[in-house]
Amino acid sequence: MYDARRVSIGLPAGEIFVEYPGGDGSEPDVAWQCTFADVAARDADRAARAASAEFESARVQMRTLYARFERQVFAIASL
Repeated sequence: MYDARRVSIGLPAGEIFVEYPGGDGSEPDVAWQCTFADVAARDADRAARAASAEFESARVQMRTLYARFERQVFAIASL
């Protein structure tokens, strides 16, 4: 659902990952990831989502469907 809503407001879909069979049970059932060129691009993405009533409506509905939510932000390390 999120991917279609993101794309409909001009944002990249990102990637959805599902649990791999044979895990130890500590991994999440589903994970979503999106890569941004820089902080400004991530901020623009957040602003576009906040400005979309349709996206906000979907977000409210999604909050009723999960037991735990974690947001983690990473930067790519230069080697």
